[in-house]
Amino acid sequence: MQLFIGAFGQNKLENVRLKLNLTDCKFADGANCSENEFEEALIVNHVHLYIRNHLQQLKTDEGQACFFRCLSEQENKILIGDEIGCGIIPLDSFEREYREIYGRMMCRIAQNAKRVTRLVCGLHQVIKE
Repeated sequence: MQLFIGAFGQNKLENVRLKLNLTDCKFADGANCSENEFEEALIVNHVHLYIRNHLQQLKTDEGQACFFRCLSEQENKILIGDEIGCGIIPLDSFEREYREIYGRMMCRIAQNAKRVTRLVCGLHQVIKE
């Protein structure tokens, strides 16, 4: 598995597809994809929104175990997500909980990924290889 992260507005999907020469591959948008679409896609863009949309399920140990089991079975999967949590702490309790769970899940995803790359201004900064 590979993980690409970066700030909002970095055109991460197009950048990753061009860099890896995957212009014709199947991808899913985490903003509105189903669990099946997530599992079947080679690239999942907006993984942060997928986690947000499935937060009730993913905040349980069982839900996270299922999520990570799915990822471990797909070594070629590419996840693309926004960096969040580098700003003001939100007043809304849901937003705080989401950021906490997303942050912990991203740590685990990065641990298990073969490669972690941060995109800044269209440049690839390899964090883990």
